[in-house]
Amino acid sequence: MALLHSAVTTCNRTPRKVHCRISLVGRFLLSAVAAINVAAHADTPATPTILMVTEIQDYFDACKTIEIRVVEYIYRQKLGLAYHCDTFPWVRAQQMVKLGQRDAMVTIPTVERNAYALASSLPVVTLNMRLFVSKKSLRYQHYLNIKTLDDLRSGVFIAQEGSGWAQQKIVSRQIQIEWTKSIETVFKMLAKNRGDFTVQGDLYAFPVLKELALENEIDVLPPILDKADYHLMISKRSPYTESLIQFNDALREISNDGTLARLTDSFVKERYDAAENKH
Repeated sequence: MALLHSAVTTCNRTPRKVHCRISLVGRFLLSAVAAINVAAHADTPATPTILMVTEIQDYFDACKTIEIRVVEYIYRQKLGLAYHCDTFPWVRAQQMVKLGQRDAMVTIPTVERNAYALASSLPVVTLNMRLFVSKKSLRYQHYLNIKTLDDLRSGVFIAQEGSGWAQQKIVSRQIQIEWTKSIETVFKMLAKNRGDFTVQGDLYAFPVLKELALENEIDVLPPILDKADYHLMISKRSPYTESLIQFNDALREISNDGTLARLTDSFVKERYDAAENKH
């Protein structure tokens, strides 16, 4: 494990040319460790390993979010591929997929991301984007009248760094944006009135708000301002680009047979139960 750690982390402190060479070593070792683990717990031979990466979160293992669980279920149960997931700051995670240091991530396809990754034909998860407002905001009454994204014209918007949705939907509106590291920090800043509002996917945001015990500090307004489709995106440098065809078929199958809905319901219950147990 010491060798694995060195191979993965040292590459970030070396010149670009060496960086790429060592990154491939680190990738190989991660695949080897995952494959050895599979072989040790199964009667079948070790299979190739797809390396997922996702955004690190402060209060929850991001490798257990609903979209990552769905991807893992499909690759393990449906396609028979070994699977490994890592978490990093979101900007860095995206860069790793871009450089081929990790195979895939789940996110919103944007022009920039489509340039270096291939997106699944169906979304893995669709989030209802809701308006969260600080009760201390001087513009609080104004936000109560918001019905659509086009009504957002003033105030300070808080977003997590690397948010494709914010880049697509908010930046062009010339609203002042405060960028921060995570959704947890977004809500903490909002509660301290260091911004007026944020727009987040309700499936993830509600449990986080509950876990932080900030439900009395921040209001969630009724209108659904947008729907955000999160797709599996496989690096064009990955050896698993062809698996996307099989992934699409399997995702369509579990969408139709109710498995996707059951996985989602299980995730929501688990998150709310964990939040309840914290207080």
